[in-house]
Amino acid sequence: MPLILPGNVATATAATTYSVDNSCMFNGVDTYLSRTTSSATPTLATKATLSFWIKTLSPTNQYITYTNGGTSPYFYMQFPDSNGKLVILDYIGGGSSTDIVGTFVLRDPSAWMHVVYSYDSTPSTPSSSSIKIFINGVQTTALTGGSAYAAQNTATKLTAASVAHPIGVHANTSAQFLNAYLAEYMVVDGQALNADSFGEFDSDSPTIWKPIDISGITVGNQGYYLDFKDSSNLGNDVGGNDFDFTSNNIDATNQATDTPTNNFPTLNPLYKNAVVYSEGNLGATISASSFESGITTFGASTSKWYCEFKITAQASGVTRNSAGVIADTEADGMADAELGYSANSVGYASGAVHKNSAQQSAGGWNTYTTNDIISVAMDLDNGFVYFAKNGTWENSGDPTSGATGTGGVALDITSGYTYLFGNTVYANSAFQCNFGNPPYSLSSAVSDANDYGNFEYAPPSGYLALCTKNLGSDGG
Repeated sequence: MPLILPGNVATATAATTYSVDNSCMFNGVDTYLSRTTSSATPTLATKATLSFWIKTLSPTNQYITYTNGGTSPYFYMQFPDSNGKLVILDYIGGGSSTDIVGTFVLRDPSAWMHVVYSYDSTPSTPSSSSIKIFINGVQTTALTGGSAYAAQNTATKLTAASVAHPIGVHANTSAQFLNAYLAEYMVVDGQALNADSFGEFDSDSPTIWKPIDISGITVGNQGYYLDFKDSSNLGNDVGGNDFDFTSNNIDATNQATDTPTNNFPTLNPLYKNAVVYSEGNLGATISASSFESGITTFGASTSKWYCEFKITAQASGVTRNSAGVIADTEADGMADAELGYSANSVGYASGAVHKNSAQQSAGGWNTYTTNDIISVAMDLDNGFVYFAKNGTWENSGDPTSGATGTGGVALDITSGYTYLFGNTVYANSAFQCNFGNPPYSLSSAVSDANDYGNFEYAPPSGYLALCTKNLGSDGG
């Protein structure tokens, strides 16, 4: 299933010596951070900067921030708008505003992107040379029709004092909640910084944009820096001003290790369908009496990979939910079918495993129900898939048996294919997926051998969480 990529925008990556440890997941339903800015005078209101990393989860109209509830004056950032582009409006009142639209369409739910808004109205004629948007290090600026850049020495509303300044919601309507992961969220008061204050191009791959350490930046009187490292206080300001935000429907489960320096897959919202995605696109729910399958935003072609699926709702008598593996070339044909009902796919349903439309249950497979956790171990080197229920491998499976494939289900490995994790939901059922970045609390978090991912059960020896750092180290 091809993804819609961000066109001319440079690619963001995990290839960096600096590590971003955490992000915050905003679920698009009711999560946001709120704060009223202090009464302190901005350091220099004619200059300011907003910088953050974002992994958008839905190509719908939503707001990253909307300062002051929509009354005049106000500032907002919309991402993406109805055309899939980033919009910034810095409204100064009296009908005057700087209304900027990014020139790139941004709809890739698999990628982290870096956004910088740099505002400087001190030149005699402010223009795109002084008021700028950067996406992954590349400037992208276009005024909307009828708009103009702010007049000389006009104060930005990004750092206005004594106003509501939420993150993740339209403040005036309490709607259009952000459905995305955010990381390294910083507002700088008094400096108009370019993207290179927050990131850099990789020396070996000059189109690759990566984060750098920003902890030394002085944020000014109204500035702040949210690094999302404190799971008990995800609105914690570490920029020096202690401008903590109040968490609204945000708790420790919203803290993620999916970051611009280690990207984890989610379920791909561009892949059809009647499934309702939630919890950072790690939850999948369906109410209709039909089959719908979800797939990850990226996969692998070699090596060994591990993930877990938690059944959060399963109606009585339903046995046709499933968790498993599918080749990317087969994904389009699975729009309204179960995993295991096409070539190059295997699915563990409650009580049976299916492959190529045939039931593979000679060894006996357990049923499962609400709150059970299904483990999937995908061995692409030897061509087998193994399944466990609540930590016990089905069919006496041994994921470390290599070419023997003890208790595993043979996967038809085809050269050049990428294999994805996936699941099927049916008739008032729901899953939550843990590809190493769980959307639910764990009773005993266990990482892989490279210390990546968090799982309920230990990955078998040689199996890793599917994430960019592991893909880089193992060549998957």
